[in-house]
Amino acid sequence: MCDNSKKGQYYIVKPIALIMTIIVLFMIFYGLQNYKMQTYQDAAAIDAIVDTSATISILTNSVDCIAYNPLEPGAYGSIVSIERLIEFQNKYYGVEPECARNYMRGWHVEVKDLMTNEVWIFGAQDYDKKMASRVLDQRRVSSMPIAIRHSAMIVNPGNIQVTTFSGDLERVAGFFDYVCMTGRRSHSSFKEKRRFDIEYPILYEDGKLCMVLGKDKMCREMYCDVFFEGMEVSGEYQLLAEYRYSSDRVVVST
Repeated sequence: MCDNSKKGQYYIVKPIALIMTIIVLFMIFYGLQNYKMQTYQDAAAIDAIVDTSATISILTNSVDCIAYNPLEPGAYGSIVSIERLIEFQNKYYGVEPECARNYMRGWHVEVKDLMTNEVWIFGAQDYDKKMASRVLDQRRVSSMPIAIRHSAMIVNPGNIQVTTFSGDLERVAGFFDYVCMTGRRSHSSFKEKRRFDIEYPILYEDGKLCMVLGKDKMCREMYCDVFFEGMEVSGEYQLLAEYRYSSDRVVVST
C-alpha cells in the first residue's frame, strides 16, 4: 500500500517538475532576449548622442561649414560666421550641407543670435511629434552656446541647436546621397548595393524622396536627381544604386 502511494506521488510530482522546468527556462530565455534588446537600444541611443555632438562640432569648427575661424574659441564657445549662416540658410533649406552630411541620420539646425533674436535655419526638414513617434528609431536634440561674428567689432552671443533623427527615409536617402557624392568626388560612375526593410512606402516625387503615411507625407531634398520607381509596399528590398557621371544622376533598380 505504501509503495502504491509513493508511485502515485511520483506520477503527480514528475509532470509538475517538468512544467516548472519549462517555465524557468522560458523565463531565462525571455530575460536574455530583453537584455539583448535593451543592450541594442542603449547602444543606438549612445550612437545618436555621439552623432549629434559630432555634427555640432563639425558645423562650428570647420571653415567648410559655418565656423569663422576654428582656431579662435570665443567667450561663448566656437565662433561662427554671419556670412556663412546666411549662405547656408539660403543654400541648404531642406537638405544637410555636404560638409557635415551623415549618411545614416538626418539633421536640422537652428542658430539664434541672443542679442538680436535673429534665427537661421538649415538642414533637412524636422518631423512633427506625431510623425516622429511613428517612423523614427531615434531623435536627439542637443544645443551649445556659440559666438556669432557679424564684423570685426561685433561678435554676439548665440546658441546652436541640432536635432538628429534616424528612420527608414533617412537610411534610404543617405544611401542615394552617398552614391551620388562618391561618384561626383571621383569624377566617375559608381554603384553600390544595399538591403532595406521598410515599414511605409518610399517614393521619388517632384525631385524629392518621400515617405507616405496615408494622408501624411514626409519628403527630403536629394543631392542628385534620382531615377527610382519606388518601394510602394512595406517589406524587404535590395536596391542597386548607380551614379552615372555622364548625366549626374543616380539610377536605382530593385
